Amino acid sequence: DLAKNVKIAIKDYVKDKKVFLIIDESEVAGKKIVNVLVGSIETPNETWLLDCIYILGNINNQTICCIVDDAIRYLTVSMNDFILLLSDAARNMS
Repeated sequence: DLAKNVKIAIKDYVKDKKVFLIIDESEVAGKKIVNVLVGSIETPNETWLLDCIYILGNINNQTICCIVDDAIRYLTVSMNDFILLLSDAARNMS
């Protein structure tokens, strides 16, 4: 599966690097979507789409926290190497 192979390549690329995540909430045709992008502090101008998650119901701080946690766990990034989180979902973080 192409998407799975790309995710594995991203995981391999960020291994042992300082990383950042970008969480982007969108709505397309009435469907709520959270896009998870990842990048390395070494090359901040390069980001990759790690996941695109359809959300049923409301998006709140717990939803965003779970998505971020899942991404960090998938990438097997240590908390010391997770440097920055950028999000357009500030209203959900309270």
